[in-house]
This record gives sequence, C-alpha cells and structure tokens, in this order.
Amino acid sequence: MTRSLRKSRVNTVTALMVLAFAAAAAIPAAAQEAPEMGSGPGHTIAFGAGYALPPFGGEDAYSGAIGAVLRYEISSLLPIPLIFASSLGLSGFVPRESGFGSSFMIQIGILVQYPVMNLPLAGLSLEALPYLGYKHYLRWHDFEGESTFSYRPIAATGFDVRLLGQRWIGGLRFEYDAIFDNEVRHSLAFEPYVGVKF
Repeated sequence: MTRSLRKSRVNTVTALMVLAFAAAAAIPAAAQEAPEMGSGPGHTIAFGAGYALPPFGGEDAYSGAIGAVLRYEISSLLPIPLIFASSLGLSGFVPRESGFGSSFMIQIGILVQYPVMNLPLAGLSLEALPYLGYKHYLRWHDFEGESTFSYRPIAATGFDVRLLGQRWIGGLRFEYDAIFDNEVRHSLAFEPYVGVKF
C-alpha cells in the first residue's frame, strides 16, 4: 500500500513537470532562431525576497513562508542555451495557533532554466524562462517550549520573467512546489529579485 502510494505521488509530480515544460515549448519562441538568446555565457548573482503560501489540502499552524533567497546562475556553453543555478534561502513563519512558537527554515536548491522568449526593449531584453528544480529544506519550530527539527525534499517547477540590462537583471518568479512530507503537499510561491551579471 505504501509503495503504491509513493509511486502515485511521484507520477503526479512528474506529470505536472512534464506539462509545464510542454506548455513552455508550445510558445512560439525565438529559442529556435538564435543561439545568443538568453543571458549568454556568463555568471549572475541575484537576491530575491518572496512569499510561499501555506501548503494546500490541510490545516497549518503557521502562516506562509516569508523570506529571502540568494541565487547564483551560470549560463551553459552548450548549443542549447540552458541556465543552471544554485540557491540558498532563509524563511520565517508566523504562528497562528496557541502553543506554537517561532519557526524558521533554510532551503538549498539547484535548478535548470531554458529561455523560450527574448524580446528587445529599447536597449534591454525581456526574457521568459520555465524551469525545473530540486530543493531541500531544514526547518526548526517551537511547540510548547520545545524545539523540533524536520527536513524534507521539494520538487519545484515554475516560470521566470526577467528584464536584462548590460550588467544587471531584475525579474519575478512564479513557482509550484511539491513538498514530500508524510504525504505530498502542494504550495505556490512568488519572488521578485534583482541581480548583477559578470
């Protein structure tokens, strides 16, 4: 029974990710036109501040996660203009029920992005990039004076819309997370960010 349930969860998340990339590929993108699409070979460091909704399908003793993310990106030198990234995030939660105290979470992650659109705008570029990622969280919270620690894997997929200058970057990310707890829980998040290219 447990094995069957786990297989069903994995199949559900896999199907969602495949659908996200299939939808992105259907966009009439200039990705088929120019190898120079995207940031080009190079590095980017970005800082974001975001909010993640409490997981759906159940009660939660805490508010959604409010936090900050530091992300490093490197553009692929392959013929396919992929962008690889690693991230480190720190979030806090506000308790909504008595007995629950402070709670904070550290997230580490990796992801891969693919630019499907690039529009020139008066010396700038507007990009759209779907992405897939894996994250792992480490979370601490207090309950009736005692500290509790937990850690869980997260499968992520989302869409990144960004504006590129010569040496800077700014954008907004929309993300769906599948959190592998005792049962798979689902959450949505958004994150505005700014960064520098070098």
